[in-house]
Amino acid sequence: MSVQVSYKKQFFLSIFLFLIILGIAEGSSRLYEFVDPHCDFLKSDVMKKVDPFLKNSICYDHNSVKWYFDVIPRYVPDQHFQTININSHGFRGPEINYEKNDDTYRIFMIGGSTTFGSGASSDETTIPGFLQKFFDNVNLPKNVEVINAGIGGASSAEEKFYVENVLLDFNPDLLIIYDGVNDVGSGTLIEVYDEEGNVVDFESGMSDDSKNSDITQDDKIRFQDFSFYRTPFVIHKLIFDPNTNLPPTQISEKSISLFKERWTEICNRGNDENFSVIVTVQPFLGSSDRLWSTSESVRISEKDFLSGRLQTLDGMVESLKELDDYCSNTIDLTNVFDGISEPIYVDGSHMYDNGNQIVAEEIFSNILPNIINDIENYE
Repeated sequence: MSVQVSYKKQFFLSIFLFLIILGIAEGSSRLYEFVDPHCDFLKSDVMKKVDPFLKNSICYDHNSVKWYFDVIPRYVPDQHFQTININSHGFRGPEINYEKNDDTYRIFMIGGSTTFGSGASSDETTIPGFLQKFFDNVNLPKNVEVINAGIGGASSAEEKFYVENVLLDFNPDLLIIYDGVNDVGSGTLIEVYDEEGNVVDFESGMSDDSKNSDITQDDKIRFQDFSFYRTPFVIHKLIFDPNTNLPPTQISEKSISLFKERWTEICNRGNDENFSVIVTVQPFLGSSDRLWSTSESVRISEKDFLSGRLQTLDGMVESLKELDDYCSNTIDLTNVFDGISEPIYVDGSHMYDNGNQIVAEEIFSNILPNIINDIENYE
């Protein structure tokens, strides 16, 4: 004797089974994403001795951070993971007050994902994080506050906009610009203005061939919106590898010119409005005279990896001589790893904690006299 199930019950049973299937897919996606976070960091020699759980967390957190667009990409406030914390203002690291205390000397470190600290094991082991530790250990008349204002993928174009439209509202005493790699990238970003002269967008100066890579920055940011339901994001990562088919980089005189022009303008504004600006050119795998590890050698040997990049970085280093006339200080960091044999890079430009510490030490020793002078002049 068969039992007739009503259409209403069949409908709700179908919905129930569908939700179970979605739940299984979502659970499987999250497990797969954590076990195999699909990032190059795991392949690097510098990560070999890192605890496997921490290593996977670094990659998982890196892939999970959410963005939004406000002319430039910015981090969604109040995100907290095991290795990454985004505060209520969208900066990586601890919470800060919008208003600066009178006894505080406020530093913003500005740059791309290398400033943000992609590949670092914690907020404290990024370059700004190490700088904060160094300042905490010196006796100065004011408390020094170092804020990580790095944004993944940002070049001098977005960073200049960020300074002018966001960071200056926080009343900084010093801006440290940590730049080079993203300006050297596959295209040159040029500002687009409205009738009032405000920046409303950025156009890429890259060639048509360079625009045809399989995945764009817009794709990466759009798919990061799946913070709750991760299955579409995981499927997208399995189909499109963001590290493949990247176009070769040409030596870009335009990139060098815009780099110099943008930071000259900010340095001049600092002179007028009483804040200091220090511009640095960052290191890049291949820019220092050192023995490379196996994974670093493999990366360097990849077709077109160094094509145009080192020459363009050299051009930016040359531009520091002219920026010295307008900025508080400039620092060439491209050779900071000379003679260091231990593995440094987790990929072509991002570093693990040891590399971040070395860079932070070099920056600290160079900028400390500037800061002491600033504080004395304020007294």
